[in-house]
Amino acid sequence: TNPYGRSKLMVEECLTDFQQANPDWSITLLRYFNPVGSHPSGELGEDPQGIPN
Repeated sequence: TNPYGRSKLMVEECLTDFQQANPDWSITLLRYFNPVGSHPSGELGEDPQGIPN
């Protein structure tokens, strides 16, 4: 894994520990990925064909 992935995991673990220590809190972890879309060439990421459903 890389430093970015490790840091995300560390934050998730800290939030999970915090919620377990404070049951009145409700925490939702969202894993937001690929915010900029795929590479215009289609060589990296998705290469959609047609209209998405």
